[in-house]
This record gives sequence, structure tokens and C-alpha cells, in this order.
Amino acid sequence: MVACSCAAGPALEGVNISCGMRAASGAIDEVKIEDDVFVRTIGDERPKGICGSGIVDLVAELLKVGFVEQSGRMLPPAKAQKIIREDLARRLVEKGTSIAFVVAYGGEHGDDVYITARDIRQVQLAKGAVWAGIRALLKEKRLSSNDIDRVYVAGAFGAHLRPQSLSRIGMIAAEWEERLVFAGNTSKGGALMCLLSRSVREEAERIAQKVRCLELSTLEGFDRLFADSLRFPEGDRP
Repeated sequence: MVACSCAAGPALEGVNISCGMRAASGAIDEVKIEDDVFVRTIGDERPKGICGSGIVDLVAELLKVGFVEQSGRMLPPAKAQKIIREDLARRLVEKGTSIAFVVAYGGEHGDDVYITARDIRQVQLAKGAVWAGIRALLKEKRLSSNDIDRVYVAGAFGAHLRPQSLSRIGMIAAEWEERLVFAGNTSKGGALMCLLSRSVREEAERIAQKVRCLELSTLEGFDRLFADSLRFPEGDRP
């Protein structure tokens, strides 16, 4: 067995994101852009910010429509108005020195919820770290993404992610969309199992002794692998 730790940072949890917040009442947790922008919030409350799953969805949808390029660059408003429908393009605005996309207008009762070009970069760095780690593990075992039958996504956060969005931003291989298994909070569940069962504790110890940790920071060629993993995948736009 081989494992690694990826320095993805907190962006996917809403930290260091302009309108990011934890998964609480009023947080946007799902975004779709079709004829208009559709959002779902936790508790069906007025949008107050955007949490991790909503951030992943939003970046994926911006890539799909064409607001964000493969490089991670957000289109300037003037350029967007020439190639994207006017009612969507007008959501691109300037916030200080950065370009931003307004996902939900605040109106008279609150502030706009938006994502900036800098926020996109934070998401790009996070997804790049994860995908580079995955690629390093595959290379170490001389496997391709097609060799993987099942991909387990652990953590409470993972349970709210859409496979299509993870694939579109390039955090997982496209062929893994149908192979994802959301396992929930495995740390908590595993700890409870170990507390209640000696045989489970012993099995956990045996597994831990078999695992070899791949230190990415000292891995030859990892810097190039990480840089290559930053780009968003090329996709078809409607």
C-alpha cells in the first residue's frame, strides 16, 4: 500500500475565499448555470455566502460556460460580453482590483455573493495539489486512471460534492465519475470501531504497518507534475 499527503489548503472549505463560509444556514452548496444562475442554499435561506461544495460547483460551471479559461484566467467583462450571453456576462463585475462573478445578488436585504479571479486561483491551487498527489501515487504503482475500479471519498465535506463538478475542475479523472463512493466521516467511524473492537484495532495496526508514505516534497519531478496539474481540463462549451 502507498499513501501521500497533499497540501491542498483550506480553500475548498470556504477559507480564504471572498464570500466563503462554512456549511451553515444560508450557505450556497450547489450551483448550476444554464439559461440563468440557479443556486441552492442550506436551509433554503437567503444566500449569505458559499461553502466548499458550492465553490467546486461554481468553478465547474464557470469553466463549462466559458467564464474561466483552462489556465484559470477569468475573462475580462468586455471580452465576456462578446462571446457569452448578455444576461450572464453582466454578472462579471470589478471588485476593487479583481474581476468577480456575482452568483447571487443581495438586493436590498444583503450583500452580493460572488467569486473573484483570486478565489479561482485558490481553488486551482487546491485541486492541483490533490490531482498531482493522485498522479504521483498512480505513477509510483505504474497504474493508469483506467486501472482504478473504485475511488473512495471520505469526510463529511466529500458527501456533498458532485462527481461531475470534481471531474470538470480536474480534481479526479473523468472516467472516475461513475466509480466514486462517498464514504462519509471515516475518521469518526473508524475511531468508534477501534474503541469497540480489539480485532478492528489489531487490523488497523496491521494495515498501518503495511502503508508506505510517499513524501511528495522530495519526490523527483513533483514540481513539474504539480505545475502541470494546475490547468483545468479542456471541455466542450454549450
